[in-house]
Amino acid sequence: MAAVLAHSEVKPLLSDEHFSVDRTLIKAWASMKSCQPKADTAPPDQVDGPDDPPPPPSPPSNTTAPEPNNTEIEPMPRKTSRNRNAKADFRGHKRSNSTPASVTDPQARLYKKSPGAGAILCFMGHTLMENLNGLIVQAEVTQADGHAERKAALEMVNRHSPGLDPTSHSWCRQGV
Repeated sequence: MAAVLAHSEVKPLLSDEHFSVDRTLIKAWASMKSCQPKADTAPPDQVDGPDDPPPPPSPPSNTTAPEPNNTEIEPMPRKTSRNRNAKADFRGHKRSNSTPASVTDPQARLYKKSPGAGAILCFMGHTLMENLNGLIVQAEVTQADGHAERKAALEMVNRHSPGLDPTSHSWCRQGV
């Protein structure tokens, strides 16, 4: 991105004074089924679900005569996968970022786009755009939380225009 912005035809189009910051939610690849309670400290062999069959019995330890081959075919033992489609039961519990953590993407956070929308596992993408010509000059991805947009905006403004005091502008006084 820096090479494109430094190009001789693009550089005159950029302004240090007129810009805006926007954000969007980037949905994580993790699903809500991958969320497990953080307090779960059970050993891995005790994480089986309630519908999993009991482990096969261990063979007898005596080494007497071998048994004759039976023509009956025994079903193959089912492998118990640790978290494969296990039911995550959060009924009666309020989901928040302090209770469940995704096993497949632990950095993803539950976040709502608006008060009426459902929470999804996501990240937050931020862009700093030069307003006069609509060019994106900075981009960043952060963990989703209530303060990420303000922090990212200040960091991107400082990287783009180091001498600029963002607190003197109206967008900062309005609380971004």
